[in-house]
Amino acid sequence: MVKREIESTDRAIDKLVYELYGLGRGNWDRGGEKMKNSKIILLMILITVTILIGSWAIMPNKAPIWTGFGPYNETINGPRAKSLWDWLDLLIVPLVLSVGVWFLSSTEKESEKLIELDRQRQAILELFIDQMSKLILDNNLKSKKVTSEIRILARTYALGAFRRLDKERKAEALQFLFESQLINKNPVISLNGANLREAILDTADLIEAEIKGAYFCFASFKNANLTKTNLCGCDLSFTNFTQANLTETDLSYTFLKFAKLQNVDLTKTNLILPMLKGQT
Repeated sequence: MVKREIESTDRAIDKLVYELYGLGRGNWDRGGEKMKNSKIILLMILITVTILIGSWAIMPNKAPIWTGFGPYNETINGPRAKSLWDWLDLLIVPLVLSVGVWFLSSTEKESEKLIELDRQRQAILELFIDQMSKLILDNNLKSKKVTSEIRILARTYALGAFRRLDKERKAEALQFLFESQLINKNPVISLNGANLREAILDTADLIEAEIKGAYFCFASFKNANLTKTNLCGCDLSFTNFTQANLTETDLSYTFLKFAKLQNVDLTKTNLILPMLKGQT
């Protein structure tokens, strides 16, 4: 049952992405990379040609005869054929205009795709909240008698959503789970292994939340209230805790390499065997 639900959820997300935006999972990244690479190649070619022509213009004596930059003796060489300079004189204006139009067009298309990607992520967040809400209301997810199958299904929904969401919406999804009392002390679902990298959790209120073993590297907890929060075993590398309240927070066995701990309240914080290399 759980396996069927998980597979149907993945299909629903992929169908949603495809129907709304004509994209399969992963196609967006590949398409964006191809466009970026083509722009880089074209830019390198234009720079190379510009430098070459510029050097010939500055030092015409070193330029080949066919370029038209250097001196030409018609008595010796006969009538002069059309040179590179003649063609440039004819083509440079339309060429510049064409490149400009292409660049503006590609920039506009890229902007449109970014907007579509943002809509896609918003749709995934809304789908996640809808799925979790149904489990809470229809399947008594918060009940002590909830079955292990429903718990596994809820965890799968959560981990799948975190993998697909951007850093702002990861924070929204996590806050939803907390306010729904699903990740408080003795949590209903475990977020061990959850991808919360780069999540923007500034000013978040996660008092007594239990989020063991999650990946928070490069996340931001500036001015967040993490009093009595259990982050045991989390990867907190490069995480920003500036002015966060870590009173009685459990940071045991965490990775805190290069984490920012400026003006942090560490009163009674559990720091058993954390990895602290490079923290500031």
